[in-house]
This record gives sequence, C-alpha cells and structure tokens, in this order.
Amino acid sequence: MVEHVYGIIDSKIQFMDFQIKEMIKTKLGKSPHEILIQEGFLPYLDNFPNDDRILDFLEAYSRNISLLLLMRTTLTYLSAETAFHLLTNDKYMDFTESQLRTILEEALYNQATQDLDSIMDRAMKKLAMSS
Repeated sequence: MVEHVYGIIDSKIQFMDFQIKEMIKTKLGKSPHEILIQEGFLPYLDNFPNDDRILDFLEAYSRNISLLLLMRTTLTYLSAETAFHLLTNDKYMDFTESQLRTILEEALYNQATQDLDSIMDRAMKKLAMSS
C-alpha cells in the first residue's frame, strides 16, 4: 500500500506543478523555463499582472505542496492507511501542517502498538505450543 500512496502523492505534486506552470504561462505569456533561459531569473511579484487570484493560487499551491511533502516524508507502512484516507477527496487539506503531523504521528504510534501486541500474542502462542 505504501507504494500506491507514494504514487498518489507524487501524482498530486506533478499535477500541481503543471497547474502553476500553466498559470504563469497564461499570465506572463512564457513558461517559467523560458523566462529563466531568457532572463536568468523568475520575475519579481511586482512584474506579475495585478491579480489577487494569482497570489491566492500561489498561497494555496505552497500550502498544498507543504502538506503533501509532509505526508510523503513521514510515510511508512504503519501510516499508509491513514495517509490514503487523508488523500481521499483531499481531506488532508482540512488540517494545518501541525495538525497533520500530529495525526500522522498518532497513526504511526497506534499502528506500531497494535502490531507489537499482535507480534507478542503470536510469539507467546508459539512459545506455548513448543513447550
């Protein structure tokens, strides 16, 4: 399941990168890559057309990428199910970075505790059978 969750996160990041490149191309008439080659740097915000939607889009993009990268860097087989649930219908967007970190840590701790309990139960049963 971990590989599938990584794939979902990576796909979301790639799609968002595509969206932001298209938005910049639409507003400035050039792709970010073309601007970097021709001008050697991205234009300052002052050079963008005066449009609050651009700033809102960039802010949402930054927040979304931050949350996705947090999920990606903390993902383990123990937290994959919770991460998958949060990715479904973009539920992760309902939380701040701090809240999301806490949710993922709790999922990891609770799953690890459950796994440890089941491992100990199986081990005790095997030990009892071998006696």
